[in-house]
Amino acid sequence: MSIDPDVIRKLKEQAKINREKRASAAIGRGPRMAPIVYVPGGTTILRFYMDSEKNLTRMLRRHKGDKMSVLCLDGGCKICGYLTAMDEKYPDFRGASRLYSVQITIAYAWIFSCSEVGKFVRTMTPVLLMGDHKLGREVDAHVEIMDEEALGKMLDPSTDHVLWELKSYDRRLSLAPTSERGTMDSLPKTLYPLSQCIHPEGQAPKTEQVDKFIEIIDEFYRTYIETAA
Repeated sequence: MSIDPDVIRKLKEQAKINREKRASAAIGRGPRMAPIVYVPGGTTILRFYMDSEKNLTRMLRRHKGDKMSVLCLDGGCKICGYLTAMDEKYPDFRGASRLYSVQITIAYAWIFSCSEVGKFVRTMTPVLLMGDHKLGREVDAHVEIMDEEALGKMLDPSTDHVLWELKSYDRRLSLAPTSERGTMDSLPKTLYPLSQCIHPEGQAPKTEQVDKFIEIIDEFYRTYIETAA
């Protein structure tokens, strides 16, 4: 019995499609997000990774409340505009000032040890380290003065390289090389680049998120008005 050549061709094409789907699914099973670790207090010994887009750090601004945070869009943020209008309407109330946006820095890192280990600190595994503008400032300051060969070695996980000491005390942050050396595992290829972490770069926050945050602002002012009455 002969088989129609078109049927054979379709079977071969489908086999190829199925193989590609299986390969894609296998990649998708890997982790897309590393555990988020806020800069711990005390002394942290670590190394930094370069992400898949060749970035070491990423800076972004966000509004943060007690239970949620929203990306701040420079030059066109509805939340910033609303806060400014409310400040002008109620100049004597400064209680909502902490809802203004602040700059944060994120970076992939490998933490070797930490003097104040808590349940949210992960060691000996890739993590997404999150801090304020001071983290980005410290990393950039060292990268700027390093020669290209030293920087290349620092960014190679398999190279036995000098470890960094990150100190965080009383809202102060400092980063300095130590006398210790070490290697770290490679950054998993399945992890999102920094541009896609926390909030995707170039993507506006969802309308419902913005509206919800404005409700939080309103609640601050509602409490103030009722107290002042």
